[in-house]
Amino acid sequence: MHNSSATQGIQSVGLTLRVLEALAASPFQQGASELARSLDISKWRLHRHIHTLRELGYVIQDAETGKFELGTVFYNLTKAIPPRFRFMEFARPAMAALHGEIRHTVVAAVLVNDKMVLLDSVPDAGQGGLDIARGKPHDLHASAHGKVALAFGPPPLLEDVVQAPLRRYTAQTITDPARLQRVIAQVRIRGWASAFEEGPRSGINTIAAPLIGPDQAFLGSIGFIVPGRARAVRPKVHETEIEALKASAERISGELRSALPQAGRGV
Repeated sequence: MHNSSATQGIQSVGLTLRVLEALAASPFQQGASELARSLDISKWRLHRHIHTLRELGYVIQDAETGKFELGTVFYNLTKAIPPRFRFMEFARPAMAALHGEIRHTVVAAVLVNDKMVLLDSVPDAGQGGLDIARGKPHDLHASAHGKVALAFGPPPLLEDVVQAPLRRYTAQTITDPARLQRVIAQVRIRGWASAFEEGPRSGINTIAAPLIGPDQAFLGSIGFIVPGRARAVRPKVHETEIEALKASAERISGELRSALPQAGRGV
């Protein structure tokens, strides 16, 4: 009985979060009927959750139309996001500009514990609607964004990774600690990293560069995906795109250092 109650509680929390996600994903106010349809639930079930959110200020309801949108409490939560996530405020315009220049899907990622998590993307229609799984964690040793974190993130990060078993996903995955350390040293020198089919997803060739904030802190990374099954990145072939990526990352980093507080000065 206790397990059943706990399961119901988890499902209730999950649905509440799904309601917030659905409202956040829509550029317009959502009526109860359309919101329930998009979540594949009944209006009765939705009613319990969304009116609780309304009472707490996470959702507001238009007095005339009866439709819902995110409320002020939710907005205040986003403004309280730690600086290491707030780099997206500066990254999004630059990502759009980079996409317009190189015509590849552009992605941004952030370090969460010992994984790089994809936060956002600017997709390129010419790449066949490449699906970017936002929120998906990626191993540090088996992704371009992860290698950038190992090169420019906290020193203990690389030490911890090379001491643990390196999971092999494909024949291209680096599983030798000494080789990984050599690759990371090269990434530090050239300022970008690449990974071709080193992770669980096939046909993906990603190039990434670091975003460096105040006090030279590693805040995240941006990168682009080479379409199709192009072989490993060849600097001479992709030189223009790589230089554009590095320039974009440096611009974002400069804006971050100017706008975000330094350590000890508060947010």
